[in-house]
Amino acid sequence: MAYRVRFLQSAQRDADRLLVRITEAAPTQGPVWYEGLISAVAALEYLPKRCPVVPKASRGEAEVRQLLFGRKPYVYRVSFLIQRDVVSILRIHGPGQVR
Repeated sequence: MAYRVRFLQSAQRDADRLLVRITEAAPTQGPVWYEGLISAVAALEYLPKRCPVVPKASRGEAEVRQLLFGRKPYVYRVSFLIQRDVVSILRIHGPGQVR
């Protein structure tokens, strides 16, 4: 079954802020990072349940899951919900950011 992946406004804002921050630090790496992020998130179209549930963030039947993107020490956390056939990207946190 293929899922439809959609970014909530909060997640899109997170991605935009991270892109600006990375581009300021390494101008050529920002677009490369963003393209990789979008590709990793798009892969949630198939098998999003492969990502672990985050117990602290989950409430009742709403299981928040987490996709890790990047390599240490630059690991980004993509939090998302699966509702029927839709994967909703909730937030994207950068290294060291508190949830």
